[in-house]
Amino acid sequence: MIITITNNKGGVGKTTTARELLYGLSAAGYKTLGIDLDPQCNLSMLVNADFNNKTLKEVISHEIDSSAAIQQTEGFYFLASNKDLENILATLPSSEKNHFLSDIVESVKDRFDYIIIDTPPALHELTLGAYRCSDYLIIPANAELLSQQGLHNLHREIKAIQKYENQNLKIMGILINRVKNGNFPKLMLQSFSDKAAELFDSTIFESLIRDSIAVQESQFMKKGISEYKKGNSDKQNITNDFEDFIKEVINYESK
Repeated sequence: MIITITNNKGGVGKTTTARELLYGLSAAGYKTLGIDLDPQCNLSMLVNADFNNKTLKEVISHEIDSSAAIQQTEGFYFLASNKDLENILATLPSSEKNHFLSDIVESVKDRFDYIIIDTPPALHELTLGAYRCSDYLIIPANAELLSQQGLHNLHREIKAIQKYENQNLKIMGILINRVKNGNFPKLMLQSFSDKAAELFDSTIFESLIRDSIAVQESQFMKKGISEYKKGNSDKQNITNDFEDFIKEVINYESK
């Protein structure tokens, strides 16, 4: 199963969602590959990837094949990004540019149960390349007005890919992130969820990811949220949130 994590707005928890899926799916016994398509390389840094000539840049420029670039990290496999990724992509002919990631994924997908792709917070060729080769999209979003407005642009791009290039692409769901504990207005949350689900003709994940300092702590330590399971109640809450979300992903096709 190939899943892309996407939203054209930054700060909505895309990279954190991708990272927790990688840790959680591998912990559940699934052979999992992560692909970082963001030239900012945030996910690559968070999983301690090796940037020494073993990145997507070298694969796209045909210096090495995809198998040579796949690294093994703590429990899962990984294809690292590169800050020059977008520049390298721009040098490709149009026919190759459109399918650069499809070719890479096609060459390795039989080796993995899940491939999780993290994308940049922008709708350009890197992101569209992920849409072209994915089975499902997961859309992390914050329940706020600016996030809601950005979803309309995202919706147009996804519909175009579904119509013209990948008819099998489906939206697995929208993941509501950074929900404030206790005082978050339930009516606002429900309103946002209803409008987002209607826009994408999709569902909202039942799991809501609460706001927690444990996210920043785990990023600093370069470990998954699950490492904090024995911590205080705040850490326990967000650990439970992500565990519930990962179970929803695993059980999705059995619905």
